[in-house]
Amino acid sequence: MIFHSPWGLIFTQNMVQTIVLSIALASGLLSVPITAQKIRTMLPLNVLFVGMLYTSMRALGRLPVPMVTIFKNVGNCLIVSGDWYFYNNDVSVGIVVALALIVIGALAAGSSQLAFDFYGYGWMGANLLCTASYNLYVRQAKKASQLTPAGMSYVNGLLSLPVIVLFSLMTSGIEGIDFLLHPGDVFSASVSKQLLLVTSGGIGCLLGVCVFWCISETSSSTLAFVGALNKLPLTILGATFFESTITSKGWSYILLNLLGGLVYALAKTGQLGETWTMSVCRTRKRNENNGRYVNVMDVKSRGNEVDPEEGFKLVD
Repeated sequence: MIFHSPWGLIFTQNMVQTIVLSIALASGLLSVPITAQKIRTMLPLNVLFVGMLYTSMRALGRLPVPMVTIFKNVGNCLIVSGDWYFYNNDVSVGIVVALALIVIGALAAGSSQLAFDFYGYGWMGANLLCTASYNLYVRQAKKASQLTPAGMSYVNGLLSLPVIVLFSLMTSGIEGIDFLLHPGDVFSASVSKQLLLVTSGGIGCLLGVCVFWCISETSSSTLAFVGALNKLPLTILGATFFESTITSKGWSYILLNLLGGLVYALAKTGQLGETWTMSVCRTRKRNENNGRYVNVMDVKSRGNEVDPEEGFKLVD
């Protein structure tokens, strides 16, 4: 163990990411015009990201992992709802069925380890809010900052360093920044540990670019489903490398997650028929005056009438 606090690991990984992208910037492979407006746009994303990490650590300290997994999968409902409300992303029958399959799979796997902890639930609720807000705000930050995915990853890593230090001081006092007070601990560690540290930072760099690219090209809902599916290879790899046994409940969780992901993909591409693509939420249209989405009620009865308050024709 190199660090006495998990903040040290998070800080170092983000610093490695920033150094790698700084080298790309200096060599001309990356161009990131940094302005005050871009910093203001990206800063909330950093706060949400660090808050997401911190609340996750606190929740895992009080709740068993299966309980956290259940909450995480239920939290996907928040992201799908937010995608519909803020970005008019359609919620079809197929998406609802896919969500249900993933949640049922988590419940089936973790039902035997259900536990009530008031503070644990509080931290888990805060984590779900941070995670959903982060996923939904990334799309807006991409549009407002006009940065490429690599540029967003660079600015995000750069801004995260002071934010992590601030969170460390707020949550752990002066001991929380032990990684800054004793930087020699990293250089005195074994070569293998240093190599692992640099490798994890490099992987984090690639992961950040991929996440920003995925959200800019797809949607927060799609990323949420991919996030639910990534637990499947983690479960299998964990069983392989740590010689643990996957129980029948574990396999049911894996199969239901796979089925949920398959239903989502087929429903989004319209390969399950019209019934599965039917919207379960009210149609929403963009107000041309203020850019906000509003519900359209009883469109057929109102025909092509222009709504004086909303400023657009009420048509399908």
